[in-house]
Amino acid sequence: MSQKEDSVAPAVANDSPNARRNEIVRCPTCGAEMARKKLKKHKRNAHTPPQTQDPLEKTLKTANPKSTIRKIKDGLRNDVKQLKSVPLEYQASVYAKMEREKRAQQDIKRREQLQTLKSTAKKLKEELRKTITPSVRVELERKISACDKAIKNAPKPRRSWSPILSGSFESGK
Repeated sequence: MSQKEDSVAPAVANDSPNARRNEIVRCPTCGAEMARKKLKKHKRNAHTPPQTQDPLEKTLKTANPKSTIRKIKDGLRNDVKQLKSVPLEYQASVYAKMEREKRAQQDIKRREQLQTLKSTAKKLKEELRKTITPSVRVELERKISACDKAIKNAPKPRRSWSPILSGSFESGK
């Protein structure tokens, strides 16, 4: 056996593994010079036309978590301000009532959003039945699938806990 086969180190040592990434290249469309590692991002940002968002897609978009956290904190501050005027022994019940009212309002909003999504999906399905051209059909099918996904992922309304079991558990008495 030779020494090359027994050695752990590779036969060819590469002095700089990032030499190709840092190589200066020209953009084929605009001719700007930059490092090879930045070329893909440049092409994506500079030479791709902006995507036009459909109003349906805008409505399906969810709110970002930072804004929702900020809304929750603002709501808690408002609750504290309201509770300062209530005597200490009644604050817990008042706070519980305020929370129930907020949740009821949120449930109403969710139901309305769900109904609008269902109605738009129904209209799109009717349009799909009427269309003949394949390009329009593909676009409508994409919109319908987005609506169906949003309907499937829509939050369900919260239900209050009840000590009575559902169904006909004690109907024999």
